[in-house]
Amino acid sequence: MNIGPKTLGLYVDGENKESTQAIKIYGTTYDPVRDVAKFINIAITPDLKRNSPYIGSEPTQKRITFDEAVKLVKKSYDINLDRIDDNKYVIQVYEIVIDNPKTGEGHTTTFGWYYVDKITKEVTSMFD
Repeated sequence: MNIGPKTLGLYVDGENKESTQAIKIYGTTYDPVRDVAKFINIAITPDLKRNSPYIGSEPTQKRITFDEAVKLVKKSYDINLDRIDDNKYVIQVYEIVIDNPKTGEGHTTTFGWYYVDKITKEVTSMFD
């Protein structure tokens, strides 16, 4: 297996800035983003909730509202906002099935649970 740490010179615009510890995995070199930001003299801001480092300014995407999240999921299903986890809405997709039309008794059939990201508007299944 071809995995291991390696000391590399980091070049920016053809100029060797400094050496950095990188990891090479199967022919691909991974440099620490903090070192790269330091060498190009741009601040890095970690977003720990989203596991995303920002080099320079943070994205300017606006967060979506609950109503917008509902529209993204509700194209074909009944929905229920179960809760809000940090930057994501947790939505149950279901239908109500009437088992006995005379009494109105029935049950809820859940098709899935989904996360809707408030910033990116990405819809992902909780179970995938």
